[in-house]
Amino acid sequence: MDVTETDHPLKQSEESEWYKYFQDNHILQEIENDVHRTFPHLHFFQIGHTFDTNCGKRTFNTHHSCMRRILFIFAKLNKGISYVQGMNEILGPIYYTFATDTDPEFKEYAEEDAFWCFTNMMSEIRDNFDKAHDHSSGGIKQKVAELAKIFKKKDPVLSLDLESKKLDVQFYGFRWITLLLSQEFELPDVIRLWDTLLGDPKRFRYLFYVCVSMLIYIRERLLKGDFEDNLKVLQNYPPCDVKHILQLAKQIVSTNYVPPGLNNPN
Repeated sequence: MDVTETDHPLKQSEESEWYKYFQDNHILQEIENDVHRTFPHLHFFQIGHTFDTNCGKRTFNTHHSCMRRILFIFAKLNKGISYVQGMNEILGPIYYTFATDTDPEFKEYAEEDAFWCFTNMMSEIRDNFDKAHDHSSGGIKQKVAELAKIFKKKDPVLSLDLESKKLDVQFYGFRWITLLLSQEFELPDVIRLWDTLLGDPKRFRYLFYVCVSMLIYIRERLLKGDFEDNLKVLQNYPPCDVKHILQLAKQIVSTNYVPPGLNNPN
């Protein structure tokens, strides 16, 4: 019997094959849109092969296809969270690292290795993308609150100044934490930054201190700016040497760190 005789295309039951088909296509379309937005200014992610078809010339992008498959399979295997916008930004640096390996043997399995590492990374940060866990101890709102707490402790003057300007930490901290700063720096710097995060015993908690160091690094500019100017700066962080950000973060973690503008009690 034809499937349409027992399973109508408009049937909304989760058991319906048509329903599953339309859901999969919806997820694929979301992924497709986001994959094309992943580091669009980098030539690596735009490499394609043009070939002739009956409908004219068509360009096939190998890297986009690999990322699309990884994200779709992850969504299918993790139905509780599926695919959420921004996961492509987490996958981008991982896939790039494997796909540019200088060893041809390792490079050949870039897609498989990237999938494995992405899945493991998501197992640690998936609550950032899950609205159901927003208010849990591992949820994104609690993490933004923790960032605000550390910021206030490490630089109370700047924290109070931004607060007086109604510039809430969530306006920039939400994206910084959720995407692990992958949109704030150039890709080589993101990889350098992640190398530090993944290698630190505090793991992703160390990210809070990196975020605070980013604020303190442009402290004078923020103190002089108004709400609009500062929001633009923090949502489009100015170019800098990420090494300086990491060095400052290392200082901030120390219990002996003295906030700017305060005298050392020792």
